[in-house]
Amino acid sequence: MTDGDIDRAHHLTLFDGGPFVRSLRLVRLRRDEIREVFVRRALVLMAVTWLPLLLLAALDGQAFGDRTQVPFLLDAGAWVRFLIGLPLLVLAEIGVQDRVRQTVAHFAQRELVAAQALPRFGAAVASATRMRDSWLAEAAMLLVIYALAIAQFAGVVPTISDLVPGISTWHTLPADRGGGPSAAGLWFMFVSVPLVQFITLRWFYRIFIWGCLMWRVSRLELRLIPTHPDRVAGLGFLSQSIYPFLPLALALGTMMAAVITNQIFHAGASLADFKLEIVGMVLFVFGLVLVPLLFFGPALMEASLKGMREYGAFAEGVVRSFDQRWLRDGSRRDGELLEVGEVSAMTDLDTTLAIIQEMHFVPITRDGLLWLAAAVLAPVAPLVLTVMPAEELLKSLAGMLF
Repeated sequence: MTDGDIDRAHHLTLFDGGPFVRSLRLVRLRRDEIREVFVRRALVLMAVTWLPLLLLAALDGQAFGDRTQVPFLLDAGAWVRFLIGLPLLVLAEIGVQDRVRQTVAHFAQRELVAAQALPRFGAAVASATRMRDSWLAEAAMLLVIYALAIAQFAGVVPTISDLVPGISTWHTLPADRGGGPSAAGLWFMFVSVPLVQFITLRWFYRIFIWGCLMWRVSRLELRLIPTHPDRVAGLGFLSQSIYPFLPLALALGTMMAAVITNQIFHAGASLADFKLEIVGMVLFVFGLVLVPLLFFGPALMEASLKGMREYGAFAEGVVRSFDQRWLRDGSRRDGELLEVGEVSAMTDLDTTLAIIQEMHFVPITRDGLLWLAAAVLAPVAPLVLTVMPAEELLKSLAGMLF
């Protein structure tokens, strides 16, 4: 492992690279180690995606009023997607890139990778860096996004919208003005939505890189310690990588809630109609965040079995010696038991074996799962009021708590 590989291991980030970031640096929207720039970038993207829609819809007389069934200011999807979901996607990068850098550095700092496997570890980090900086991946994303937008504009494929077909919206001009996409609708189709889709796909691609890196690291010769008190052989720090993804889970839940909200208020749907979609989103987020950690399952299982075998054999020898000395050979003097530490050593050995028996085969905690699910479901929670009045809901909660 060269000095360059070690430096990359200590400074690898998932989002601080690639053509998109380089282009932002050209317009001074991104500089290294300045978190305020993330906020500025989020504000700029909000302005580019939402503000032109408001202005163009207002010029067409479709921002509010009754010229269309769903004016722009009553479209919950536009508000939530561009003013809440998109900023969350951008700001979530802060915690994730810091945690990724710390996690990768831990493998080197804690000497978890065996010396002979360090060159392969360095190669895995270098590969992740190359994938992150690939212009081809981001170009492919843009190609797919705009191919879909053009196909929708041409009517080749149905328009992907969270508003029900047949209901007049700010996306299209009234029939007396020729119909067809409005100026706001065109901006929505070719600028606003593609930007959100690109940021989202970029997230998925970065998580794919993270998964590839974790896969390669999990297949290295790792110096795992089955008696480590974290119950995952020294990989407990990996469970902390779940929490920086909570803003991403919240953003995806927010996007889903926007679609459901429009369907409920403009199409007469019920929250119960979307239970499968809600469960599916929770499982999807679980897959995004947790699958890279599951790759360490075989290594942890092997460490547990090896620990039980080695420490079990060691414990058997200690117990036999203890039994022979204190019960069989008759050489023990009265009161000697209080003067030696062998009984205490036996207790420590029992604790050690208990730690191995309690080892987990994945570095995932129950709290992490609950927080992920809560982040996805939080934006949907207010929609419960569309099914149950607030007073009745509060009474039900009070009955469960008291």
